[in-house]
Amino acid sequence: MRIAVRFAASLVIVGLTTAWGLSAPARGQSTPSPEEAALLESILESTKAYCRKLDNFAFEIACREVVTEDLAGKPKVRMVPQPGEPGMAPTMSVANSGTRNTYIYNYHLIREQRISRETRILVERNRRRLMASNVRPEALRFHFENMTFGPIDLFGVVGRLRHEYRVVGRETFKGEKAIIVEAVPNVQTIDDNPGAKVWVREGDSAVLKIEWDPATLPEYEEIKAAAAAMDETPVISLITEYGIEKDGFRFPSRFFIREAYLQAKTRKTEIASEVTVEYRDYKFIRIVPDFVDDDGETP
Repeated sequence: MRIAVRFAASLVIVGLTTAWGLSAPARGQSTPSPEEAALLESILESTKAYCRKLDNFAFEIACREVVTEDLAGKPKVRMVPQPGEPGMAPTMSVANSGTRNTYIYNYHLIREQRISRETRILVERNRRRLMASNVRPEALRFHFENMTFGPIDLFGVVGRLRHEYRVVGRETFKGEKAIIVEAVPNVQTIDDNPGAKVWVREGDSAVLKIEWDPATLPEYEEIKAAAAAMDETPVISLITEYGIEKDGFRFPSRFFIREAYLQAKTRKTEIASEVTVEYRDYKFIRIVPDFVDDDGETP
């Protein structure tokens, strides 16, 4: 089973008109207070302006993409002699046979005319040097792309029409005071329409972290059905952190995926795989306006 995590694949929809403003609370949610409604509206306007700017700029960046993948294996049982009286039966010791794979890529992103093109050159696999273009880890169960543009799917022009929002908490994230906003899809679409909880920085509403809702991914129902056949429930975490800032834009610094399953009989959660992607050594080759806004000015 593979999960594809793609963002900002299509940003232009013709003939879709809806009034801007604060979305109605989702079913079962209480109506926000006037103060909370005003705070949320301020955040949504700020993030909308950011996504508009992000969408209207051309980018060329390069960095190192370091992927660490931990895969759980089948337990191995070995016999260990039991000290003590002669004739006692040996005990069993259980060892995990899981594996770890590491991959280092030279990552290159070009964004023009609202179209993104990512290229990767694999330069190291499990500490062995090599050179291979656009090769992904063979064992990697999750496919991810366009992480930079994740906020657009939630807060951009189309994202605003497809989601309802509410403030669900406050937290300090890596030294930054953040407001946590939940974006819940309110329509069924034929393309990706993810939901998420978003940590936005107090003051300027910069997106610091996104915790994606796996149940809103297109592949989730297939995963859920396969797990149910094994009397399990999927417990999947997908988190993007935006810790790199340049010219008012934020770029991914870390992406984390955990694939786990809750066992119905034991009520224990077993981790099947964990993938950590770290983005290092950024080089900003080009960040320039690419489009003219409706008012005739560059963003």
